[in-house]
Amino acid sequence: MSYVSEPPAGRKALDATEARRLTNILNRLASDRDGEVLASANIAMRFLRERNMDWGDLIAPARAASHRLALFDWLLASPALNAWERSFVANLDNYQKLSRKQRDVLATIVAKAVQ
Repeated sequence: MSYVSEPPAGRKALDATEARRLTNILNRLASDRDGEVLASANIAMRFLRERNMDWGDLIAPARAASHRLALFDWLLASPALNAWERSFVANLDNYQKLSRKQRDVLATIVAKAVQ
């Protein structure tokens, strides 16, 4: 899992290897053996603590992505946008982080769609 925007201060996003490792740990929570479930929970907590993370850090990016996509859908459905603005919005998901100029353009587009 990766962050949609910059991770909170002092925290970092999980890379693909770390995400796979955590997924493997969490999959063991479904074990029929109580001891394995408890050990997996402890390992998962240690994994997060070592990275200065908590469970909210894993959930927040998915929630942010959902809100971001809802905003994109709403904007793309707006009859107020011209072809260039629709193209700009449609391509926003390709950027990890928007530049100041891109944020300004997006703000202008949102203001136009709200009117």
